[in-house]
Amino acid sequence: MTLILGKSVATAKQMATYLLSVNKSPKFSRSISVEEFCQLFLDICAKENVRGDIAFAQSCKETGNFTF
Repeated sequence: MTLILGKSVATAKQMATYLLSVNKSPKFSRSISVEEFCQLFLDICAKENVRGDIAFAQSCKETGNFTF
């Protein structure tokens, strides 16, 4: 079982590498690099003591790796 609360393990670079390996052109609502996007997950989630890497993984699952 993986806990959602706590400190992230993956880095923004690791998360971006994964996303680009499964989707070369992820769709975001604004112009931002994939690594910057991943860093936002880590920064915002850290403020709430939520693992940003897990939140990112769940977002990937729900959006088809940001295809939608």
